[in-house]
Amino acid sequence: MPGDAGAGNAGATEPGSRDGLVDPDDDFRMDGGGGEGMEDAQGEETGPSPADAPGGSAESEGVPRKRGRAAIIDKDPWGYDVFVLVHEVDVHQLGVSYCDRYQETLRVTREFNITNNLIIFGFAHQDPANWRPPPPGRLFEACIICPSKRNVPRNYKNNPNSWAFFFSFAHDGNFSAQHTIPQQAENNVPIYPGTGAFEDPNDVKEKTQKTISDQQLKRQVPELFEKDVPCHKHKAAAVTGKTHNKITDIKGIGSWVCACHGEFCALGTCNYTKGEASEPTDIALDNTLCLHTDLSISERLQLLYDIWCRYGIHLKECFEQNKHLTWPQFSEVLGSVGVWHIYGHVFECVGCYSMLYSRHTGIVDGEILETLWSILNGILESCRGMSLASRKEVISMFQSDSNHRKNLKMVDTLVRKFKKYLREHQDRNLLLSQLSSCTTPENMEQWERDRQVLEQQRIDNLSYADLVFARDHIQVPSRKDLEGQLLEEEASHPEGHGLTEALINALDLQVDQLKLQAQDKQAVTPPDRRTVAMARTRIHNRVNRSNDAMVAALGSKPRDGDLTETTLHHLMPEDEWDDTPPIRGGTRNLRPAAELRPVDMPSTRKKGWREASANSVLPGQRELCMMALNIQARLLMGRMEEELGQIRTGLVDQANTFLLRIRSRNGTGNAHLGHHLKSQAYSEAQKQDVRNRWRIAEGTGGLDNGGYADTVSTSSSKGSSVLNSNIQCEWHKSRLHVALVLANGP
Repeated sequence: MPGDAGAGNAGATEPGSRDGLVDPDDDFRMDGGGGEGMEDAQGEETGPSPADAPGGSAESEGVPRKRGRAAIIDKDPWGYDVFVLVHEVDVHQLGVSYCDRYQETLRVTREFNITNNLIIFGFAHQDPANWRPPPPGRLFEACIICPSKRNVPRNYKNNPNSWAFFFSFAHDGNFSAQHTIPQQAENNVPIYPGTGAFEDPNDVKEKTQKTISDQQLKRQVPELFEKDVPCHKHKAAAVTGKTHNKITDIKGIGSWVCACHGEFCALGTCNYTKGEASEPTDIALDNTLCLHTDLSISERLQLLYDIWCRYGIHLKECFEQNKHLTWPQFSEVLGSVGVWHIYGHVFECVGCYSMLYSRHTGIVDGEILETLWSILNGILESCRGMSLASRKEVISMFQSDSNHRKNLKMVDTLVRKFKKYLREHQDRNLLLSQLSSCTTPENMEQWERDRQVLEQQRIDNLSYADLVFARDHIQVPSRKDLEGQLLEEEASHPEGHGLTEALINALDLQVDQLKLQAQDKQAVTPPDRRTVAMARTRIHNRVNRSNDAMVAALGSKPRDGDLTETTLHHLMPEDEWDDTPPIRGGTRNLRPAAELRPVDMPSTRKKGWREASANSVLPGQRELCMMALNIQARLLMGRMEEELGQIRTGLVDQANTFLLRIRSRNGTGNAHLGHHLKSQAYSEAQKQDVRNRWRIAEGTGGLDNGGYADTVSTSSSKGSSVLNSNIQCEWHKSRLHVALVLANGP
């Protein structure tokens, strides 16, 4: 009955005032009003409605309805709070009565998460009489792949690949994880502190007061820092201006993760109060080493940090000076900077801390945390106003969940990466075999010994790489000077055959063919296609004249199919075109494109011609073949030196364009936007030119189809003094170095 409903429930309707559950302010009431005599939320009687006013009605002029904010009420006519319900086409205001249980809900949520972790990790089934709290870091998912006693195979140390069992950790900071100063400090009640991603706050406070920073160590032992190479003033390491303020007490967090699999370490996360200070990082690293390393499994450790040149050079001394920190006695500690951040350091840091020279560390980039921060940032903003204890529990829960999801997908991830690296290993072996065919076994054995010495010496002397790769800058003659010198040498001999001029023209023609191949794949508009067609006609005529001149100079004509064409090869898999040629309309059997026609040169002729010329009994044929091979080799070396110089210049120009004309433009507006787009387009065009230049230099002279290898082997086997093995080594070392630079960026 209505009377019974209002007798004992304050949140229900009262029969005397809400007869029939009809809202007096409802626009669709059928009784024509009835709002007189009602009491509002403050207990005052309401006056007559505008519809009952003398001479007025709900639709009369001069009585506007309330709109916007004025139409929103805080309480309904019976004094209850209003619940606003937003519909697709309207907004409804409902008077409701509810209990405020927000604080209790937060507490129950925290207790549920902790109880769930106790059940998952096996601590909820203890005898209540002998209850023991979880040990440090035990309510946190751990990596199942990193070496530990529970997963290493038996007799793994006798395996030739036992070097793969080592410990690798990476560190980085995230300054999106700020925390505001709490207004109610008494609400900061931790539950099982020190069992997740963060250490017990009491222990952290005690250790922080006793920890010696790098600046304090420098004042105590200044001789340790005398030989340090200064690097840039990295913003991550700067603590100036990042002090406490009235809003935030924590500026961010830093975490240690396993660098191979990207899983957070228990007790490896710390709070930063000013910059990426070394004291919290040292404490988190100490916890990581204590919980996640075992000297009985491996004595090799790899640590990766974006500012390792500032943080890690005296890390062991800092641990030894702090009695509450323990440094395990590793036989080998490799410190490196991530492959992306290393190019923001000075040149000396590349040889000391680059991942390219780390011994037996596999494929680790050191940038795994950047991928984890992007996911964790989704909840960090909501943690800004939490209590410190609740904030740590939420961050620990999400980090542990990230590890759990990675563990579930670990098998599929490892299989996918193994297949990917297996394909890359085959491609690299093919490239290595091509490079090995252009040198002698003695050189390869010497390079292998140098590599082993380099890796061993870098363990104790990081600057040893700079000594190995140090080269004096020698001004080599330009390509034009070399061509003039070769023409003069040939003119001094009475039996000159015009061979040098024919080879110069053939190499220039081959370069133009490679350029046309690059232009043809990018020509999409009718004017571009017309330009390519006209250039193709001119190259057809040049190929005919060049081949006729080479036949006259060499005294023999190759048979059909004996010449090898030169094609533009990929430098990296992510090139902007694929290997499939564009499909043009038509089915007629046309002649081959001019840019794909083979150009007659000693390196493009088959190997049988060189062997026949070397064993020929005709007078002068053997000497002519040797002279042609030597001239072409010298021309290729001169062109290679010029192309490498232009590539280096292009890389420097590209970096300067980015720093001076793109990165420095921080303004807004159409003018700045237009300049930014123009600078970016200029930089991309210049970058494209560098990549094309290297492809063209790589393909000139038949370098990738075996012709150059045969040229080298023939000339060196006959005792040529022009192109020895040292020049071959420098050529391929330069190729490999520039390829690494182009692959990783300037």
